[in-house]
Amino acid sequence: MSAQRGWLQVRNHLFWHILFTARNTYPCEQAKRDRIKWIYSP
Repeated sequence: MSAQRGWLQVRNHLFWHILFTARNTYPCEQAKRDRIKWIYSP
């Protein structure tokens, strides 16, 4: 159960990392804040 949950967290992190990396017009600081918000939001 916890292994599956961990994989979902990793996949979600990679998804947002790729999304923000692809959108390189996105301001760096704003992307950083949004990424942190998405990673740590419930």
